[in-house]
Amino acid sequence: HERIHTRRPYHVDGADKYSLDDDLVNLEVLDEDTIIHQLQKRYADLQIYTYVGDILIALNPFQNLSIYSPQFSKLYHGMKRSSNPPHIFASADAAYQSMVTFSKDQCIIISGESGAGKTESAHLIVQHLTFLGKANNRALREKILQVNPLVEAFGNACTAINDNSSRFGKYLEMMFTPTGAVMGAKISEYLLEKSRVIKQAV
Repeated sequence: HERIHTRRPYHVDGADKYSLDDDLVNLEVLDEDTIIHQLQKRYADLQIYTYVGDILIALNPFQNLSIYSPQFSKLYHGMKRSSNPPHIFASADAAYQSMVTFSKDQCIIISGESGAGKTESAHLIVQHLTFLGKANNRALREKILQVNPLVEAFGNACTAINDNSSRFGKYLEMMFTPTGAVMGAKISEYLLEKSRVIKQAV
């Protein structure tokens, strides 16, 4: 579980060009070795996101990447998936557009091993959905964005490989108007490992 540290900057070179490597479904052979090789190659170039059909694979870069700013939210707003490199904002945008277009609830499932970046991915999805939902009420927007850290303060614990490991499952439900404006959010926690949480975080 060694952590990999790198300081190479993230570039969106040729953002308008579609690469076959962006979606591993395009490969002639799709087995475990091929997937791992492709992910390693992309990770070396700090391409931490890769599609496999409708699935988005995210690799934890263990550093802050400047790819989650409002400029990136605009870059992935309402665009075809092939218009930009793979990104978690694209997955959030696809769910949002489907919800508005078909007037049906959408669900994004985040799974992975401890330290994979699930908690941070949830933050980023909520961040982009509040951007798309045009939360004009700043207080409402801040409340929605702060609900995850608030719950984590009571339900996260330090482990051998993750200093901020979620010791529970989360179900976050966001409510929107028929036109797509965000109205609020509701969070449920379950499977809380009370034996692992020994004190409240700062």
